[in-house]
Amino acid sequence: MSWSTPLESKRGRAVNEHMVKAWFDLVEEVTTKYGIMPETTYGVDEVGTNPFNGEKEWVIGARQAAPQYQQRDGNRENITVLVTICADRTTPPPAAIFKGRAFQTKWKQDNPADAAIAYSEKGWTNGEIGIEWIKFFDEKTREKANGQHRLLLVDRHNSHYTWGFLEYAHANQIIVLCYPAHTTHLLQGLDVVVFAILKRMLSDKRDRWERETGEMVSKSNFLGIYGRAHLRALTSETIKSAFRKTGIWPFNRNIISEMDMAPSKETSCEGHLPATVSPKVDILAKLLQDLSVRPAAGADSEMDDVEGRVMMEDEENEVLRNTQQGVASRETEVQSSTSWTTSDPVDVIRAAFTSLSAGLLAHLFLNGPISSDSATPPDVNQPIPGPSMRLRGFVP
Repeated sequence: MSWSTPLESKRGRAVNEHMVKAWFDLVEEVTTKYGIMPETTYGVDEVGTNPFNGEKEWVIGARQAAPQYQQRDGNRENITVLVTICADRTTPPPAAIFKGRAFQTKWKQDNPADAAIAYSEKGWTNGEIGIEWIKFFDEKTREKANGQHRLLLVDRHNSHYTWGFLEYAHANQIIVLCYPAHTTHLLQGLDVVVFAILKRMLSDKRDRWERETGEMVSKSNFLGIYGRAHLRALTSETIKSAFRKTGIWPFNRNIISEMDMAPSKETSCEGHLPATVSPKVDILAKLLQDLSVRPAAGADSEMDDVEGRVMMEDEENEVLRNTQQGVASRETEVQSSTSWTTSDPVDVIRAAFTSLSAGLLAHLFLNGPISSDSATPPDVNQPIPGPSMRLRGFVP
């Protein structure tokens, strides 16, 4: 037994065999072309935190009717942290983004993780912060790269695709690869492994801080609390697992299993296309249809209908007489392949029309949906409208 986790439909559809193949083909091509090694392979992602409020937790104690409460500050202000990991099991310093309009020196009183600090109006990353972050990343990783290209794996946040961000990356031999849309739940190591551990550690450190000091979490002490959780969560084994479980290092294009791609499979067993009809049948149907609508469409009385029908029958009899003189052998072949015994050609055409209208080809002759008692093609699951003209004359 295990917990089920909701999955957005677009994420389920996004992880399919074609996307997975294209992604790992790209990673393999880049790492081979530029000689990318574990010490030059990086992944970065943003994690939003609200350290002022807690989450539901299991507690052990006497059973009570009332719920167990933990008092919290109630502040809903967001603090974003940019976390970076390297495939050699190390982690460069993080970057924290506070909500504010100016920098305050008290924010950096205690900073065990040596985090960089930025601020924005809403506490989220943006294009300007993205450019400053890539410069910070370059500064912290340039020496280890020793002139080699660095691979940086990012998600589709717009702060990673500004002109300034990409221009700086190109100028400093930083290759930026973006995960395919809606796939980070399986392809991004930080989402798959790291962030769940980091959030749990942050919650533990926050609770411990409040118990031991009696103080609530604030911007002034956030970096101290977060920094200790960061150092405890991002161990070498955790980072190694993040790259291994997403197939980046060691490279493994088969890391995404058939079960992982199962939500992208089509499960419908119903067809939505009309039955395929032989060209010969189409020609016959068109002939019968033309014969059935030959009377003038403007007749507005029963007498007009009768006169039009008589005229049409006379014309058809004349056509049939002329045809019989030159194609006697063909007429014999047709008669031998049919089951109608009437000698009246009008009755022959009417019988043919009636027979075809009640069978698999009803949608070619009827003006409207197929009747429920007619045999419908096995792959048609919706009524198929017939011709748009109104059938007259030979319709029984």
